[in-house]
Amino acid sequence: MGIDISTESGVLVPLKDFLKALTIGQEELERMVRSLREAIANRSDLADDLKGLKLRDGMTRAEFLKGLYGRLKRTIRHRCENYGLFSADDLGDWLDSVVRGEAAAGVIDRAGKWLVEPRFDEIRELCDECAAALEQGSQLWGFIDRHGQWLIPPQFYGVGDFKDGLALAWKDGRWGVVDKSGRCVIGPRFRELHGFNEGLAVAAEDQLFGFIDTSGAWVIPPQFELALSFGWRREGLAEVVRNGERGLINKRGEWLVGLGSITLWSEFVDGLAPASEGLEDGNQLGFVDENARWAIPPQFQFAESFRDGLALVIQGGLFGFIDKTGGWVIRPQYEMASAFRHGIAAAQLGDRCGVIDRAGAWVIEPCFLALGDSYDFKWFQGGIEPACGEDGLWGAIDRSGEWRVPPTFPMIGRFAEGLADAQDETALWGLIDASGRWVVPAQFEELSNDEPSGISPITKNWIRVRFRSTIFRKCPRITSVIASKGARLTDLWQVAAGEPYVVFSEDDCFLKQLSPCGEALAKLLGRDSLESSAWADYSF
Repeated sequence: MGIDISTESGVLVPLKDFLKALTIGQEELERMVRSLREAIANRSDLADDLKGLKLRDGMTRAEFLKGLYGRLKRTIRHRCENYGLFSADDLGDWLDSVVRGEAAAGVIDRAGKWLVEPRFDEIRELCDECAAALEQGSQLWGFIDRHGQWLIPPQFYGVGDFKDGLALAWKDGRWGVVDKSGRCVIGPRFRELHGFNEGLAVAAEDQLFGFIDTSGAWVIPPQFELALSFGWRREGLAEVVRNGERGLINKRGEWLVGLGSITLWSEFVDGLAPASEGLEDGNQLGFVDENARWAIPPQFQFAESFRDGLALVIQGGLFGFIDKTGGWVIRPQYEMASAFRHGIAAAQLGDRCGVIDRAGAWVIEPCFLALGDSYDFKWFQGGIEPACGEDGLWGAIDRSGEWRVPPTFPMIGRFAEGLADAQDETALWGLIDASGRWVVPAQFEELSNDEPSGISPITKNWIRVRFRSTIFRKCPRITSVIASKGARLTDLWQVAAGEPYVVFSEDDCFLKQLSPCGEALAKLLGRDSLESSAWADYSF
């Protein structure tokens, strides 16, 4: 019995023909052979699957494909018989780990041109004109410039991002600090070290935390069981725990406010911060002032800091908005909502999302399944906002709620400089313009269009991607390969050893059985008929 592959168009392609269609050059073939050898040597779980696949230098493409085809057939059948299911994801994962290798990290510009070739395991955000990078295979971090050249060679087992010319670095089992020349400014002596905020950093050599300056000298000696960085709760203050008591200190280490049993949940804005009595589940939230006195008593299931004079809260399982007196401005009525900025907020009523103003009136009627970049509403920062239409596909709308990018994409990110990251039907990422046209075709496993700094990589013209140079790039996409006897289990199919293989596309629009017992299966599926045929085994 042969094995077929169902493609995204619903067309069955025999596994033999699928493999024959692959374009493999001699250099790529040699890389694949090396990868397979390494997999066999280092991974016992793959060794059984690959047993019998003979690999030698100078082998021809036909010889390689013949062996690979034989192993794929055995693997699929073995998995179905022993584990009940071998899906397209299983096949893809197997090929990824054995043949294709891991996707590498690189950087492109807005036109899709490589600024940093994909030759790193990981690359971080560009900060102070350099970025942390993980060298392939070594698990060592260093720092590169915007062209991918090493500024500080890989030598650390962990690093932070550069800020004000300094970065944390882990070496010899301890944290220290380096400058952009790679010089060790503070030797690696800390068990724990946080980034510098307002000129000071939380640090611990042993069990207790204190605060150091950029020379490594103690400004506030170690004395706290826990400490947060200055500025996290309010400018000039840090939250600490000393002798079991929680409080706020200034930069001289002076104890200003004791919090007692109060737990702060976010930063102070306009003199108020969301807080609860203790950390226990079910404790309600209210708002305290900077002297830790309750300004708005605990009464909410959830609360965020104030934005645009209003705070987003949950009461009775629904979202609403209060003012600084605790009075309702918009009563709780939404299943989901974002904070207000620039006078608008996203809100979900029932199962549809729209945009409201500060009075709770609909600026854009709730007619979308979701709004925002990965469900994070950005308040039309790029002039248009990602939105999910009725069919579950994403496009982009303007401030009037009209489609500017038709909803034809599985996912769209936020727009910046007239561009946004978007995903195609094969789950690869590229860049589109404000009309929905591909500017950089979808070809990347990942494309980062959001950074901790909040500045879009598109604006920086330095966009981090993960790219896989794969032999499957030009081939039909596999949607599923399963075995079944026709009994439905949720959205999959029950499988029993010895039952016929069934292959179908993602939308069930095409189904074909590989042995002649299709009538019973057709009846189970509610179909009038089901094409079935016997298939001969394939060999090269």
